Amino acid sequence: MPSYVDARQHALGLVGAVLRTPAQGRMNRILSVDRQNVMVETERSGRGEPVALRHLQRGLDKLLDEGEVRIAPETFGGYRRSAALGAMIGALDRVEVDGPPTRIRLASKAPLREGLEQACRQITEPRISERVSSDDPFYGAFVRELPRTLRAARFHSDSYKVQGSAGQMNFPWAETAWVAVFDRLVTESAQQGHYVVYLVHPEGKGVYLSLNQGVTEARSAGGGKLTERLADEAGRLRGLIPPQSLTDLITEPLDLSGKGDRTRGYEAASVAARFYPRGELPHDAALLAELNRFLNLYEQATAGIDQSEAAADPNTPPLARPQAGKESRRYRWHLRAEGRNSRLAQLAKAIQGYRCEVCGRDFVEELGPVGKRCVDAHHLTPFSDLNERPVALDPASDFAIVCANCHRLIHSETPPLLPAEAACLLAVH
Repeated sequence: MPSYVDARQHALGLVGAVLRTPAQGRMNRILSVDRQNVMVETERSGRGEPVALRHLQRGLDKLLDEGEVRIAPETFGGYRRSAALGAMIGALDRVEVDGPPTRIRLASKAPLREGLEQACRQITEPRISERVSSDDPFYGAFVRELPRTLRAARFHSDSYKVQGSAGQMNFPWAETAWVAVFDRLVTESAQQGHYVVYLVHPEGKGVYLSLNQGVTEARSAGGGKLTERLADEAGRLRGLIPPQSLTDLITEPLDLSGKGDRTRGYEAASVAARFYPRGELPHDAALLAELNRFLNLYEQATAGIDQSEAAADPNTPPLARPQAGKESRRYRWHLRAEGRNSRLAQLAKAIQGYRCEVCGRDFVEELGPVGKRCVDAHHLTPFSDLNERPVALDPASDFAIVCANCHRLIHSETPPLLPAEAACLLAVH
């Protein structure tokens, strides 16, 4: 596997970002990306100026092949937009900038690469016991060290959850060990939903980076052969992602030499993947750029699910329909906060109880345990006020507990009614 970062995919991940040129610190905002250019807004050009992707690719290749790249026109064959190129190359993780003359270098240490290479070695080595033990170095690598490395690299704990597993404690070791990144508004568990994960080949041949699915959830749903259902769902999720984003990725089932049901499930459940052979993992600058790309694929698949659900729901407000652009995106964030991560909703109910804040009915008191199913956790921030997806959610204060009927009443207007406003409407009628 070459130490390679695709210039177009890297630039797509920077759209909307404000960067600074390495030498003079001038503002560059990435506006858009087409097949040949990145449109960059500068202090002199508010409409944006084109920066050629082929020169960005040249700089990225030089950095990853040689360990450093000098940011100057002569590096790019006399191309005059070298400062903008430097801003985009400098946006990589695990690089260092110094000068003059301005040079961007790979960081001297690459802990993610080292950790994944170590995992490939350790997975074939004998364990200290036949069952999962926290004292085993293999357990420490997956449950503590690799997740810690990823958190330190880029992941804010409020937005993403990073978790590793080598198997359940005191049970036999898992055939396939993994380290996953979960969007907390989608899932917090590898058992359900979809997520991005590093899967270490059981024979130590290398590591897959995969957009994958919860095998346990699919198994519990029943109805037909598990691997076929997972493969069908992988195809559905793949269809929600622009095809041009997948052209250089593995879109067939993975080859983990799986013997167990769970490993075969991971193989079939993969939506898209990249394989890094053992001994050829690139520097962290390339690994983290590709991980960021997979997080973008993750968001695209999730947004596609949200759009489908909003389009099919007759109660979706008109401004939140998929064709409504920004308002639709805000509404999807709102729905994710309320319902996709059921664990968050369950915590809100467990903390606040099961009495509807609008009509006052206590459904557990009236119906017993089944009453827990009659109430929802309503996200209090109106979706029209969201400028970005909610990431720091407190189940004790960011939600109101309301019954299904009152929840529908709250969402009958745009922006949604406050629970107190909905209660006043009920009191009048």
